[in-house]
Amino acid sequence: MPPNLKTALTLNKDKLKRFRLKGTSWLFYSAYRFQEWYFRGGEEIYILGFAESGIKAPKKNKLKFKTFLKAKKMIQADAKLQKQFDTDHDGFLNPDELERGAKKIC
Repeated sequence: MPPNLKTALTLNKDKLKRFRLKGTSWLFYSAYRFQEWYFRGGEEIYILGFAESGIKAPKKNKLKFKTFLKAKKMIQADAKLQKQFDTDHDGFLNPDELERGAKKIC
């Protein structure tokens, strides 16, 4: 076991639930196995559970209904805007496409 790992385990033994540095019985073998993982820069990782970065996400502003209606009318009146926000290219703006367009305009 690398000395740095042994030192870290010894210093944090009260925080570790199922690890004992010394064997507890003559019946069990006291050698340890461990695996080490590292991540390369730019590598994608997926975290299941809670992960805190300390950075708070900016609060999303809610779009007021009057502003949404104004933007919706603006998009419906302009063919270029309709084409820009028609993401599925079906020639029809569904409510989701209209909302995304209104949020971008406002």
